[in-house]
Amino acid sequence: MTARRLWPIDGLLLVVCVVAFGPGMPAGLIRYDDSLYLFRNTELLGRPGLEGLLAVWDSTRAWDGRFVEFFPLRDTVYWLLYQRFETWGLPYHLATLLFHVVASVLALRLALALGLSRWAAAATALLFAVHPIHIESVEWASGLKDPMFTAALFVSLLAYARGRERPRPWWLPLSLLLFIAALLVKSMALSLPLLLLAFEALVGRGAVGTVHPEPPVHPERSRGGLLARLAGFVVVAGLFLVQFVLIGKANAAVVSPHGGSLSSHVVLAAWAQVKYLKQALLPSTFRLIYCFEPPTGLTDPRLLAAVLLLLGVAALAWWWRKQPLLLFGVAWYFACLLPVSNLVPFPAVMADRYLYAAVFGVCLVLAVLLERLVRLRNVVLGAVVLTLTLTCAARSALWLDEENLWAEPDEDPACLVDTGRPAADAHLLRFRAAKDRRVALQALERALITPGLAQSSHQCEALQNAALLTAELGEPARGEPWAQQATQQCPFDALSWSALAATTAHRKPDVALPAAERAWRLERTAAGQALVGLHQLEAGRDEGMILLMDAVRQDPLEACVPLKMWLNDVPALAPRLNVPLELCQPTNTQSE
Repeated sequence: MTARRLWPIDGLLLVVCVVAFGPGMPAGLIRYDDSLYLFRNTELLGRPGLEGLLAVWDSTRAWDGRFVEFFPLRDTVYWLLYQRFETWGLPYHLATLLFHVVASVLALRLALALGLSRWAAAATALLFAVHPIHIESVEWASGLKDPMFTAALFVSLLAYARGRERPRPWWLPLSLLLFIAALLVKSMALSLPLLLLAFEALVGRGAVGTVHPEPPVHPERSRGGLLARLAGFVVVAGLFLVQFVLIGKANAAVVSPHGGSLSSHVVLAAWAQVKYLKQALLPSTFRLIYCFEPPTGLTDPRLLAAVLLLLGVAALAWWWRKQPLLLFGVAWYFACLLPVSNLVPFPAVMADRYLYAAVFGVCLVLAVLLERLVRLRNVVLGAVVLTLTLTCAARSALWLDEENLWAEPDEDPACLVDTGRPAADAHLLRFRAAKDRRVALQALERALITPGLAQSSHQCEALQNAALLTAELGEPARGEPWAQQATQQCPFDALSWSALAATTAHRKPDVALPAAERAWRLERTAAGQALVGLHQLEAGRDEGMILLMDAVRQDPLEACVPLKMWLNDVPALAPRLNVPLELCQPTNTQSE
């Protein structure tokens, strides 16, 4: 089938992608991974010229543990965008949407190359384009790698198919080169050798080119054997797998078994496959972080459910043993998920983005079944695509307010007992995005009782902020234990002692004053000096006025903030604070 005859379908794919994911495009960058890759990665992305581009391709930071991963092809796109737009979110979202459109267009061509009719191939591509599971990968700037590596994977498989069809010397090397490109974007591309095996099995059973009366030109047996064709892909996959594991260990991305034991890990990994299949067929939740209650052991009913799923898939494969296209779709789905099946444990047990490439197999199966079993297939397909498009549009709009993304996982009871680090992150992210201070405090309280917080580098931050929020909300006694714990865990962090001073101020001067003085010694700021002076004045020490006046003169904008707050808390000090307050007035007038 010529490319010109596919243009109308390509145009339709573009339209539905824009309608489905366009509402979330104006969203800004979010605090989850976008900070790591983009707005806090200026040391790398901010370097201009050839030096900056070469720095992106330098793996030193990954190997010595200063950066979590090494995917230079993806980071090259980030670098190009950052050079022009810095941290403006829209260009990053548009780039991700563009790669998703490209992946959807390539899905159409891959479906045709696999032997599907024009109608079934178009249905596969349309279902893939607007599948709601893609919301995370397309709307999230950090999700760029999903459509990007999948597009490279599709082109690599298409080049491989062309190499079998027409034995030219460049097709298989081109396919291998595209495979390497996909691996330089995301490690999930490791599944390609398995996909090629499934493709070879499909060709070997005569499925390609024989299912429909008017198929495109399809591969015949090449001169070389199967091992010769796949050897390069297997070697490259092995080398990259070793690299990914070693870099993962250097950056603590490879973790201990989930739940602390191998049996617990097996249950959770198996249960994740059940949830994956549910999300692929009927996505009802859209979360950046999923939490799991720790299992009780191998008798956990979730393991039984996973075993039943495995038996069900095996029964379905036997039933479809004479339906190679359907078997290929199932094989594609499980092969794409194999790299994230927790054979090597890493922090996230599951994530919607891991289904991006795998969903192509599900869409292929649904399209083939729809074509064969449904008489009003055009009407049904249109209704399904419209429903999925509107669902994506509604969910995409939620990305315009970051707090929407964290409300559901923050309030999920499973996140309170999940021992993994991401569960604690869900609460901390809700705290950072919350506009209501009480909602923010509730999120911090949940984080503080989450077992996974102990694995996080943000434990002191959670304790400090929880204590400071209670002081801000007029409940300092409630936050004092958190402040005490922060000083024990992070004694050299000025914010820990500032939190203790804030939660004991006016109630326990003998605790508040030493805490304020220690915070000021650790971090010499005008606000800290002003607070020490105020504490000293409240304790009846006249030298506090000298410190306070000096702080106001040095930096009135910073020092006058705690000064004005204390006027409300300690009205008795008002007569003594007239002079420093007069120094604050010109600054305020000038600001107005």
